[in-house]
Amino acid sequence: MKKDFPPTKRIKVNDQLISYFFQKGSQESIVFVHGFGASKDTFLEAFGMQEFQSFSMLATDLIGFGDSDKPANFSYLLKEQTKILQNSTSCFRC
Repeated sequence: MKKDFPPTKRIKVNDQLISYFFQKGSQESIVFVHGFGASKDTFLEAFGMQEFQSFSMLATDLIGFGDSDKPANFSYLLKEQTKILQNSTSCFRC
């Protein structure tokens, strides 16, 4: 039987809307971080793989990518992306 993929959701982090996939599991957490020019969709296949079903998994679109906000006044520096990512993971207690 094919597993349903998680729905895309959005959460406000540091006044920015972040798009994400999240799946709660019983084991450790895996946080997927895409490279520049990609999106959370890069990791969609992992959410359907049997080997990962017991893990909590989070894949977000970084600011400016995918379905997340693309604000003109955001610096887009790696340091700023890291702050957003740290704050988004704390929202889920991964």
